[in-house]
Amino acid sequence: MANDPRLQRLIDSGADVTQMTRRRAESIVKDLVRAGEVRVEDAQAAVQQLMDRGRKASEDFNARVQAEVARQLRVLGVATRRDLERLEARIDKLAKAKAKEKVPAKAPAAEAAKAPAKAAKRAKATTAKATTAKGAKKAKAPAAKSAGAAPA
Repeated sequence: MANDPRLQRLIDSGADVTQMTRRRAESIVKDLVRAGEVRVEDAQAAVQQLMDRGRKASEDFNARVQAEVARQLRVLGVATRRDLERLEARIDKLAKAKAKEKVPAKAPAAEAAKAPAKAAKRAKATTAKATTAKGAKKAKAPAAKSAGAAPA
């Protein structure tokens, strides 16, 4: 039965073997029994052989497709699920480390409240320096005029 060239050709051809239903396998084997290619006693074994080969062919085909898709994704540089899981773990670790470094919540708020006061002090100091500098220039200018008038 397994040595029957017609049955072997059918199995090896792959035509409809990967999608074969039990009903279709039985129909093929019935035709082979009528033609005298398969004995009646071997019919059930032939059906099972067709089903097994079809299942194996489907599994092989799926494995080849998956391998090729994985290869193409690697070529394209697409991140895998494993890559993403490693990145997520790294992000979680960094977030936990950052959380441990944080200062208590009151300190930044207090610092933020002090910032406008510090800015106002700086602005006042700058204005006072500018006013003092202008006054010193005005005081020097009349002294220079009076100094220039004395020798004449």
